[in-house]
Amino acid sequence: MLRASTGLVHCAQDLCNTIPMGGIARFDVGYRAGYYSLWATVDGGGGRLDIPAFEDEDGIVTNIRGDLTFMQAGVGVAFHPVDLGRVDPYLGVGVGYSRAQQRLRSDQRSYDLLYRRGGVMPQGGFDVYLTRALALGPRADIVIPFAGSQCLRQDGTEDCLNTVDIVDADDAAISRARRRSFPRPWSVTVQITVYLH
Repeated sequence: MLRASTGLVHCAQDLCNTIPMGGIARFDVGYRAGYYSLWATVDGGGGRLDIPAFEDEDGIVTNIRGDLTFMQAGVGVAFHPVDLGRVDPYLGVGVGYSRAQQRLRSDQRSYDLLYRRGGVMPQGGFDVYLTRALALGPRADIVIPFAGSQCLRQDGTEDCLNTVDIVDADDAAISRARRRSFPRPWSVTVQITVYLH
């Protein structure tokens, strides 16, 4: 089977809540056998950052341009509780690579904040068969990242820290707050599925 979907992506953490909503596109290839399907996926999306211009104490106005992008790739399995019928609901989970990048540019300087991490990718949705080999329906996904690194690129250099080292603190509440501050993008899309019989 081949699947393609497009829709909206967002995350509520501090890094990415400056975009009200971004766009995303996803492509899957997989194999369906009865109640289960195996698939490989890749997606990407993002949006422009909403950053107001600011004026310093000398009256110099700085305009900042920026964007936030996401990319995920992985493999997974989905359970389809209805093997026959016009409506095909499913729940799945995958694992793979997750990347989030914030790019900021001004006339004076530029920098990128980049997260490269592993990701667990739960998903759910349902397809409605339009023909025997063609289906259309809504889909929801979220990426729950783990491990990996956070990197700051500026002036041609890149400094990286392991996210485990960033989270590590004597106070459990501080560690939890730091862990929850990392990007966890979610998306809602419309998906078209083509079955190759």
